[in-house]
Amino acid sequence: MNPEESLDIITRMVSDTRRSILQQSYVPFITWGTVTIVVGMLVYFLVKSTGDFRCYYCWLLLPLIGAPLTKRFQPSTKLPRTGITTSLKSIWAMLAVLLAAFTVASFIISFNIMFIILLLLSIGSYVTGAIISYPFLKYSSIVGFVGALILMFFVWGVDQLPIFSAAVSVMMIIPGIKMKRDLNI
Repeated sequence: MNPEESLDIITRMVSDTRRSILQQSYVPFITWGTVTIVVGMLVYFLVKSTGDFRCYYCWLLLPLIGAPLTKRFQPSTKLPRTGITTSLKSIWAMLAVLLAAFTVASFIISFNIMFIILLLLSIGSYVTGAIISYPFLKYSSIVGFVGALILMFFVWGVDQLPIFSAAVSVMMIIPGIKMKRDLNI
């Protein structure tokens, strides 16, 4: 085997791994992003129309809807076990624990949960984009960082939800759709 053939094999293996990771990544971005926006807007409209802040408990629907949808639409091909896939699973598992912990804590203590959740989702999206060398995901996550700053300093209460939803759309759903389209090319 000459050096060109070796380089071609290595390039093809890296490309196949990246393609496989994109194939496994777009579904969670689209499903969790969509469910987050739907539940967020449900909470927004219920609180705005009723004034009852117990409507925030609707956020508990998120994992009940998001997990089965992600499992349902996840491609059946198994992701090869690599350092990249292991790292991404570990990062998102830790973020899921943090998101759940902060969400539960927000029902006990009052603090700006939308800021924290958007910040954590932005970090996860940025890191995922950086690890899989997908600039569109990396740069779209900047919208989440900007949105988190807006939620921290300029908008409060239930009025945060439309901004939160817009940021989630730009940093999760749109990149997920682009990943899927890139795979179909």
